[in-house]
Amino acid sequence: MMQTYVSGENRQRVLSVQLAALDGDTAEGVLILPFGLKLDAGIRLNIDEGEAFDPLRFSTCLPAGCVVPLAFDVAMVAALRAGASLSVTAVTNDTGQEIVFSISLAGFTSALDRIVELAPN
Repeated sequence: MMQTYVSGENRQRVLSVQLAALDGDTAEGVLILPFGLKLDAGIRLNIDEGEAFDPLRFSTCLPAGCVVPLAFDVAMVAALRAGASLSVTAVTNDTGQEIVFSISLAGFTSALDRIVELAPN
C-alpha cells in the first residue's frame, strides 16, 4: 500500500509511505521524506497522541527524497490498525526546529487485509 502527500502550494511531493504486508500481523516498507532534514537526528513515530516509538534512522537520500526503512512488528501493526493517525517528527537542518507530518490511518486495516488476501501463498 502507498500513501503520498503533496504540498497544496506547489503540488510537489512532501512525503510518501509504502508498506508491504509480510502477513496479517507484520509489515515493512519505506518512508520517503523531503530534503532539508537533519539526517543524524532520524525521525520519531507516534500513533495518535501516544508516546513516541524509538527513533528511526535515515538509510540514504535519493532523487525522490530521503529514505527511512520501516519494519512494523505485531504490536506496532495492531496499534496502527487501532489508530487514527501516524505522526512523523523530524528536525529541520537549517533551523533545528521539529516538523511533524501526519499520516492518516483511515483505511489502513482494510488495505493491509486486502494485500494479505491478494498475496500468493
